[in-house]
Amino acid sequence: MGVTHLAIALGNYCHSKLRKKTAILELHERREFCTLCPENKDTSFRLHGLTYYPHVDSDSLPALHNRGYDYLILDLGSMEDGQESEFLRCDRKVVLGSLAPWKSGYLEILFTVFDKKEINGESFFYLVQAGQNQDISDFSRNYHVTFQTVPFIKNPFHIDKTLFAFLQNLAD
Repeated sequence: MGVTHLAIALGNYCHSKLRKKTAILELHERREFCTLCPENKDTSFRLHGLTYYPHVDSDSLPALHNRGYDYLILDLGSMEDGQESEFLRCDRKVVLGSLAPWKSGYLEILFTVFDKKEINGESFFYLVQAGQNQDISDFSRNYHVTFQTVPFIKNPFHIDKTLFAFLQNLAD
């Protein structure tokens, strides 16, 4: 649903615009980072100054937290990947989904996995990529959360200045 795309865009914003030492960690089974640097399938690599860690397991996180990064962006994939504990440990929790009729079930899974008290607060950001305004409004009311629409990010490796405010809000 665009989680990796958004993670890469946010990582590039934090590194390039904010000038912060940033890494993106892939904590799901799809191994999408391998397509960015096929020769480094299981090891970290740098691309445009950003460090990527493909296919990281939860046991590796404490060591990575101690490597001096200003931002560690975790690409947790979907709630089906079983990373609920890591999600709750994050300083900023970004939920990205779609309210298109054939994909809204993924967001509903999130709200059944977690208690309402666990998924509210200042550190939560609920983002949608697709959906009718009425669906967004209904979903927000039913689950007592506010959704923000994700702007179109054409190239996550080149962040257009029109995206700065949106990405800054996620990085703060």
